[in-house]
Amino acid sequence: KFNSKMVYAFFETEQIKCHCVSLAHGHFVIDEKDYPEKKLIDTNFHIQHALKESKLIGENVHAMARALFKMPRFPLKNLRKVQAVISLGKKHSPVALEHACSTALKLSNYNYHFINSCAKNYRL
Repeated sequence: KFNSKMVYAFFETEQIKCHCVSLAHGHFVIDEKDYPEKKLIDTNFHIQHALKESKLIGENVHAMARALFKMPRFPLKNLRKVQAVISLGKKHSPVALEHACSTALKLSNYNYHFINSCAKNYRL
């Protein structure tokens, strides 16, 4: 059942969960307690691995990854963003990616396309 503010989940006749409705376009509400423990353990492993990889590229990439993981959204959502930015290291030099992440941090713009564009247009 649902209304304009809440979604209620029932099993047979028993209410098992309720969530607030997110009115923001493209946003959703996630409760970490609903995830299986194995999924949370895997997610934490991937987050730690992404942080380690970002640190190998540079301090600004690592700072951007930390900033994304500290956002109030569910970490798995931002994990994909961090992994995408790390994968830009295959297309661009570490110096260009560091510059792009530095710019993204200054402007608080963590959009993949913005970071890719900054790295692509980087000139020494």
